[in-house]
Amino acid sequence: MDTDEFMSRYTSGERDFGGVIFDELILVGLNINEIDFSGAVLSNGVLENLELKGACFRDAILKNAKMYRTNICNSDFKRADLRGIEINECFLSKVDLRESNLAYSILAGVNFVKTTMSSSELSYSKFFRVQMREVDLSKADLTDAELFIYEMSQVNLKGANLEIRSFNSDTSLQELILPEGTIDDFVYEGLL
Repeated sequence: MDTDEFMSRYTSGERDFGGVIFDELILVGLNINEIDFSGAVLSNGVLENLELKGACFRDAILKNAKMYRTNICNSDFKRADLRGIEINECFLSKVDLRESNLAYSILAGVNFVKTTMSSSELSYSKFFRVQMREVDLSKADLTDAELFIYEMSQVNLKGANLEIRSFNSDTSLQELILPEGTIDDFVYEGLL
């Protein structure tokens, strides 16, 4: 399905696009709350300046997609294939990214709040100017990830693979949950 057909069906009231294969879908400036893209293929698509509340992307494929200035709240991305995705200047609140694959992705200026990323694949990903508050990264794989984090507070890293490539200095880490326990108000001052 192309962008024109999607827009025609969406404006006529359709909200269930589960399992649909899209041909480089380009969505800009829309409020598409409660939309269902579960199991859909949106690879190489562009999602820009969107409102996505209560959206379902469970088991969807968004490989090499681009997402800009999008607000995502109370949405389900469980087991989504997001390999190589570029997520820029987005706000993610109460998003379920459990078991999702974000390997080789670029996340820049992203604000994660109360987001679950447990058991997710984040290897070789790059995090630039990212804020994480109340984020569950337990059992996540961060192998060779590059972390240039602006803020991390109340982040659960229990059981996570922390063999990261680099970590920025002077980052404030507050209430991190690690395998050995909790770290309160720790400031990391060097590279791993």
